[in-house]
Amino acid sequence: MKWIVFAFAMFASAVCLADESIYTDQLNNGWQNWSWASVNLSSTAYAHSGKYSIAVTETGANQALYLSTGDQPTGSYEGIQFWINGGATGGQTLQVQGLLDGNSGIAYSLPPLQANTWQKVIVPLVGVGTGSVGNFTGFWIQDTSNAAGPAWYVDDVSLISMPKVTPNLPIYTDSMQSGWTKGGTATINLANKAPNHSGKSSIAVTATKASESISFSHAPVDGSIYRALTFWIDGGPKGGQDLQVNATAGGISQTTFNLPPLAKNVWQEVTIPLQALGVDARGDLDSFEIKDRSGIVQPTYYLDDITLTSSPAVNPLVTITVNTAGTTPISPYIYGINSTDFANMGPGFTLCRQGGNRLTAYNWENNASNAGSDYYFQNDDLMGATDQAGWAPLTFLQAATSGGAVPLLTIPMVDYVAADKLGGGDIRNTTDYIHVRLRQNLPVKAGGNYVYPPDTSDYYVYEDEFVNYIKGFATPKYPIFFCLDNEPDLWASTHAEVHPIPVTYAEMIQRTTSFATQVKKVYPGATLFGPVSYGWYGYRTLQGATDANGRDFLTYFLQSMASADKTAGKRLLDVLDLHWYPEATGDNIRIVSEGDSDGLAAARIQASRSLWDATYVEDSWITGSLGGAGINLIPGTMGLIANNYPGTKLSFSEYNYGGGNSISGAIAQADVLGVFGRYGVYAAANWGIGYTEAAEVAGFQSFVNYDRKGAKFGDMELAVKGEKPAANSVYAALDSTNPKRMTLVVINKTFESTPFNIDISKFSVLSSKAYQVTAGNYTTPLSVPVTNLLDGVSFTAPPYSITTIELKSR
Repeated sequence: MKWIVFAFAMFASAVCLADESIYTDQLNNGWQNWSWASVNLSSTAYAHSGKYSIAVTETGANQALYLSTGDQPTGSYEGIQFWINGGATGGQTLQVQGLLDGNSGIAYSLPPLQANTWQKVIVPLVGVGTGSVGNFTGFWIQDTSNAAGPAWYVDDVSLISMPKVTPNLPIYTDSMQSGWTKGGTATINLANKAPNHSGKSSIAVTATKASESISFSHAPVDGSIYRALTFWIDGGPKGGQDLQVNATAGGISQTTFNLPPLAKNVWQEVTIPLQALGVDARGDLDSFEIKDRSGIVQPTYYLDDITLTSSPAVNPLVTITVNTAGTTPISPYIYGINSTDFANMGPGFTLCRQGGNRLTAYNWENNASNAGSDYYFQNDDLMGATDQAGWAPLTFLQAATSGGAVPLLTIPMVDYVAADKLGGGDIRNTTDYIHVRLRQNLPVKAGGNYVYPPDTSDYYVYEDEFVNYIKGFATPKYPIFFCLDNEPDLWASTHAEVHPIPVTYAEMIQRTTSFATQVKKVYPGATLFGPVSYGWYGYRTLQGATDANGRDFLTYFLQSMASADKTAGKRLLDVLDLHWYPEATGDNIRIVSEGDSDGLAAARIQASRSLWDATYVEDSWITGSLGGAGINLIPGTMGLIANNYPGTKLSFSEYNYGGGNSISGAIAQADVLGVFGRYGVYAAANWGIGYTEAAEVAGFQSFVNYDRKGAKFGDMELAVKGEKPAANSVYAALDSTNPKRMTLVVINKTFESTPFNIDISKFSVLSSKAYQVTAGNYTTPLSVPVTNLLDGVSFTAPPYSITTIELKSR
């Protein structure tokens, strides 16, 4: 029986932590078999080592070997390693997917299996989106042929540890190195004497016809532990050659990288990030190729000192100028979440919203609510088993304020709310359910005779009575904000049990005005948010409302509320509130997912630009509907406000950019917070973030808890020049309580290291501290040095990183 190596990592003398065995003759370390295929954990048909292997016999299409574990941190592990055998037939096409809390992510394809041959496979954890996370719960190996295939076998499965040091892997220095071999179609001289960059020899590449190439092959290498391909190249006496570089993984060509025309008689260093070649997350990197792309015969060129390096490429120096001449206040309420889980996520969050679909049909008198389309339109006790009136919002408010956050509660505006907590599925299956399972919801209690506890024997629930009760828990430090319901543009689908007919423009103004009027009457100091629209189509047409008549909904809403204010003689709505879940895609996947393929990560990192950059055009149906123009969401909406309802603030009470456990998610979250502060957003609350989304939390903490001891970004925004939005963002602020303290958040959005010089006028730096978030370093930030200059600082930001710098002046 043959043994061949399919993928392995070359660590040389690297020092590693201990591997974790998953299967060696049996499942180990608490791992369990959760497969959906016929699996024999003690097969004797084939064994790579020991007595047994795992036999996987498919009884249907797309079946898988699924090995599961409890939540497990992966920061110290490089990848999943196993040996696999195609059995008597071979040819099976399989993919590997990692799981976070049981949810699958990126698919990692394997080449077809070979018959009667054990192949070693390393799947980098970053290749399946589970690198450096805290909630890795297993993986599966799945057939992708859409048919039941022949049996295959797996043995010696383990999580392999991350090397503490990864030495560079030389490819050519005077001769071929480290087991690499040359190939290609051009005429190749490996012992060319002149010109040479160093040593005695270089490689001369001479073409005799168009499109010829030189290639370098190796037994498969884990690309995830290296950063870049580097080499020196000389165009010879003529120069001008047009070349491209390509890499293969498992023998399959990946991404092509074009080189600029070569200079003549000059040695130039080329550094190509492995991500640019599409092999940074492959465990089976096996060749590089440099090829003519001109379509003609090109002159001889020369190569030397070729290396697969563990050091990243380096961008040119970026000079940033911070202007201390003027400041703009940053709203304290932009650092919000739809949760009160401070115990697990730490301090620093400033706004906590109690919202979502549940609140539309919430009955404050007994805490009954209806799940709507989220769960069978069922009435139940999810909001509170107790019948103590107002218990759910009160306990939420108390949790928020005890954690240092202002509460943002929700007032239902629909005609009916839940009457009971009986469960049992869809209430519409109950005869006369409107009167049996619901209670009428009204903005005003006639006569204003408010009592607590409220009368639950009648058929009515009064929202002004609720506000009168809950306002008693407001304080000057912690006022109470209110959302007027939740995503009314979707009521007809999410809450068809209480509002089956799509809402109209006129109805939205009538409901908003009625409820806002009563809230302001009872609690004049209340801050009201509306219309709490779900997204772009809602902003523009109220989800295709029948009375839209070509009118932009937000424009109409703002104009109508301005008119309502005049009639009422006071401001009724304080904040224009929107929800924003980006529609941007990368690799044909929406960025709000948890995936992290290269294209998806790149789209996620750039997506914050749609909030402010009119020149940036994301890949989404929204930009398509705009004729290829940018979204420019915040300035565009601020313009609508200024023109139609001046003085109204802007908020995003729900948003999320995905990638909760990837560095792209951390970068997107941090960048969004910086944008909110810079462009004057009043309030914002991430929906969906939790302690299991470690990277997303780290993005927040770069602003609200950067040293994990409560240190926060400043509250007085400073103007910054010199950013390149596609590659970096820099935010700067002074502290209103300490003018000698400045904070900077520097985001490197590239896969190269970036040196920064940050010039700061009229701020003589006395001391500096810096805290850094990089891939895998989420819970505990890295403490990194910066160089203090006379008027500023300098440092180098590693690839894909967030650095928060605290400066003290003399």
